[in-house]
Amino acid sequence: MKITISGIGGVGKGTTSKLLAKKLNYKVLSGGDFFREMAEEKDMSVYEFDQYVKENPEYDKKLDNKQKKYGQENNNFILESRLGWYFVPDSFKVKLVCDEEIRLKRVCQRDGCDIFEAKNNENIRLEAIHERYKNLYNIDNFEDSKNYDFVIDTTNLAAKDIVDIILKRIEKNI
Repeated sequence: MKITISGIGGVGKGTTSKLLAKKLNYKVLSGGDFFREMAEEKDMSVYEFDQYVKENPEYDKKLDNKQKKYGQENNNFILESRLGWYFVPDSFKVKLVCDEEIRLKRVCQRDGCDIFEAKNNENIRLEAIHERYKNLYNIDNFEDSKNYDFVIDTTNLAAKDIVDIILKRIEKNI
């Protein structure tokens, strides 16, 4: 089985992916980790790199081709990526959503910033992401729930509970 987990920053993609992978004994790949690594190589923050990539789409293409190729050649993995559903179309596609205030608090914890900085950075980042995906792949709205098999609101759920919900849904679909 191939599982893709998508959503915007702070919804719990990374944590959920890691816990689910451990339960299933699957490999987990993270588009966000790949992106952060490329940003570090350029000595940029993720937010700076988002802006840089707008003018240098070869970075998106490199990351995206890596995800697509892995999905074509492998099974029994979890891909945590905003466009995982697009690059691995034969996956079980999960979208995580969350109340904005809670989501931004999670971003603050992850990035070590205040709520105003998190909101500003995330808004700028989302705008850049939407623009890039439209330009590169003609995707108007990567967040559209129609792209997914299952949507989970993580606002009031612990990561282990999200994993249990996903596992139950997978069992129903098999």
